[in-house]
Amino acid sequence: MDFILADNRKQKKTVITPNTAEQNLFTAIGRGDIDLVKTLVQSGVNPQCLIEGWNPLTVACELNKEHILEFLINLLQKEEEETRNLKEEKHICHTPFIDDHNGHGDTPLTCAARRGHINICEALLDANAFINETTSSVQQTPLLLAIENDHTELVEFLLLNGADVQIADNVNITPLYAAIKGQNVYMVDKLIQAGCDINIGSQDHAPIFLSARLGRLDIVKILSQAGCDINIANKYGVTPLYESVHKGHFPVTGADLRLRTQQGLTALHLAMEMNRYQVVEYFLTKGANILRKPHSDNSLKSIASVFERKNIETVEVLLRYCPNLPLHHYPGLSDIFSENGKLLKLLFLSGIKTMPGVLTIPRLHPFYVQDKDLSQWLKDYQKNPSSLKSLCRTSIRRSLGNTLLYKINSIILPNSIKDYICLREIC
Repeated sequence: MDFILADNRKQKKTVITPNTAEQNLFTAIGRGDIDLVKTLVQSGVNPQCLIEGWNPLTVACELNKEHILEFLINLLQKEEEETRNLKEEKHICHTPFIDDHNGHGDTPLTCAARRGHINICEALLDANAFINETTSSVQQTPLLLAIENDHTELVEFLLLNGADVQIADNVNITPLYAAIKGQNVYMVDKLIQAGCDINIGSQDHAPIFLSARLGRLDIVKILSQAGCDINIANKYGVTPLYESVHKGHFPVTGADLRLRTQQGLTALHLAMEMNRYQVVEYFLTKGANILRKPHSDNSLKSIASVFERKNIETVEVLLRYCPNLPLHHYPGLSDIFSENGKLLKLLFLSGIKTMPGVLTIPRLHPFYVQDKDLSQWLKDYQKNPSSLKSLCRTSIRRSLGNTLLYKINSIILPNSIKDYICLREIC
């Protein structure tokens, strides 16, 4: 006989106790010893006993013991048939054993689904297990558990057998939302094909929000093609576009750049303040203008934040592509230019109309600039008149305005000239 070593901490000594018959049954199931299981049951061990919340049926499903499961199902079906009439006569509520929950709130099918045992799930469904029976604790269906644990083949099997694609758990997480959370594009596609609601995801977010938050533009595209509103906003006015920028991902394509949050911020404002310079450049290529509504309402605040936070890369993008940039005495402005030669050159060559006010800052005078080469460049710039080529560039930049990067792409010019206009030779 097997023994269990139990530590009696109060007496600080080891006590040896023999296994109970029920414990032996569970051990036999774990070992896959079908003969011992039959012997123990025939000797009177209850096939529905509980140890630490587990019953023999859920243990067999959890451990993928198919032959033992088959034996237990046949045994319990006979017992159920024998007691069904009596329970019906006495009006006793009857739950089929195949859908009964163990002490942890699991059914045999949810145990098998969590582990990805397709063969066990098939055997349970053949025994008339309810495919949509949820756990009693968090109300998760077998389908939701299979998705959460990335069991793709099992998900396909459950869908083919009629699993409900819309049943959510206790916090309203749907199978689609769980598939997106696991970043499983194949599952997302399968659920959409099965007819799930693409606009219901969790208690406070549509599925497309989570896709944008994770930077999964491929899933965003699938949802959009299936009819999901790409510009849907939550109660705070936050859109998937804003969410993707906030999390540091490339922006959602096809979204409306003009939409604002309740605080009046657009995704462009957010990208500027968070130094998502590549996103800022992308928005400018799409025609975003920081001086026009809706961006203009908070543009000065966002530009000031760019300099105060020393978002060097974003400053560079704005200098290259926004000739009408409102440049005032923002906090940190003198520091960022006096410490970076490339930005200082871009400032002087950009043609920004508000630049004369900036030039009065003492730290930007050649005498105060510590870098000798940069100091000499400033002296030469102030001493020598601008070339005709440079004047033409300034004139073109000012005429194109803050949509320069958007318009320059539609102008038929050699790339070398476009690069010159956009100050790309300054590096």
